Amino acid sequence: MDSVYLKIAGITLKITSEVKGVIDRFSEMYKHYLSPDKNDDCYTLSIVVDNMEKYIQTDLLPFNGTAKVKTHYFYSAAYDKEKKTATLIAGIDNVYSFSEEYLVNWFSSICIENSCLLFHAAVLIDEHENAYLFYGPSGIGKSTISRNNHFWKKITDDLIVIKKNKKGKYDLLKTPFERDKSKFDETSSFKIQGFYRLHQSDQFELQPQTKAHQLSAIVGNIWNPDFTKVSFADITKLSSDLITDVPGYDLFCSKDELLLDKLN
Repeated sequence: MDSVYLKIAGITLKITSEVKGVIDRFSEMYKHYLSPDKNDDCYTLSIVVDNMEKYIQTDLLPFNGTAKVKTHYFYSAAYDKEKKTATLIAGIDNVYSFSEEYLVNWFSSICIENSCLLFHAAVLIDEHENAYLFYGPSGIGKSTISRNNHFWKKITDDLIVIKKNKKGKYDLLKTPFERDKSKFDETSSFKIQGFYRLHQSDQFELQPQTKAHQLSAIVGNIWNPDFTKVSFADITKLSSDLITDVPGYDLFCSKDELLLDKLN
C-alpha cells in the first residue's frame, strides 16, 4: 500500500491506497500541504478499489451496517471515530473523483471533533488585519467579490477552517479543497469583523441579523456535516460560541459591485 501524509489546518491525515495513481494524485494536487510528520497519531483514510455493483445488487454492505452504499455515486465508506480510521471503497472508474469528494466531507467531520469548522465563504482581510467573511449559496457572488476586490487581501473564495485561539481571536486556515490550492503564508490570526450572508440586489443594504437567524445561517453554511456521524450538539455549540463573538448581517448588493468601505 502506498501512502501520503497531509497536514491541513493543523490536522494530519494519512491516505493509503493500493492504487498508486491515487496517492500520486493527492501528492501532486496537495503538494503545498504535504506533511513531514509521519506518525501513528493521525487520521487515516484507506482507499480500496472494488466492484461496487455486487454491493448494490445484493444490498450487501461491507461495513456491517455501519455505512451505506451511495447508489448514485457507487461508493461506500465507513469512519471509526475512536480509532480515527476511515475506509472508502470505490469502483476503478470513479476512485479518483470520489476519493477527493469523500476526503473533504470526512475532513469536515474531523474539524468538528477538533473544535473548528470547515466553512464555505469568501474571506477578505483589510489593512488592519480584520477579516470579513462573505457566504451564501453557490452563484451568489463570493468569487466575484474576491476577483473585484483590489484593496483587501484574499485568503479564499471557497473553504476555510475557522478556529478560536487562546488569544480570543480566530485562526482562519486555508485548505486545498478549492481551485486555488496554494497556501496563505501570512499570519492566520485575525479579528473577524462580521459574517455577511449575501443576497443579490440592485440596492446596497446591510441588515443586522438576530442571533437566532445568524445561528441558523451559520449552521446551514458549514460544509456538508454528516449529522448521523457528527453530533449536532457539537456543531451548535461551536456555532453558538462563534456568533457570541462575531456579529452577522444580511448583505444586499449587486453581485458585481460591492462597496467594501460601507462595511466599516
